[in-house]
Amino acid sequence: MLSVHVFRVPVSELKERMSSREFDEYLTFFQQEPLPDSWLQTGQIAAAIYQCHGAKNVKPTDFKPKVRRQQSAAEIMAIFKAKTKGRTANG
Repeated sequence: MLSVHVFRVPVSELKERMSSREFDEYLTFFQQEPLPDSWLQTGQIAAAIYQCHGAKNVKPTDFKPKVRRQQSAAEIMAIFKAKTKGRTANG
């Protein structure tokens, strides 16, 4: 959300402090100059540190979170039951 990531204020406060014209100018600017990918920047630092300590073939994208499919309630319950098979409430 632009208001939080750039201006560090809630949307309601931003509406009070900025005109719609000024907001449109910011939107246009950020379409031409997008915000940097903070995960990629962090990955570059982490990869450099790993490489300084002898790691080979480490890429910045190795440190980026992977987007996973959301599990259904049935899938979560199946995993839970498999991990707690044979256990009772008292241990």
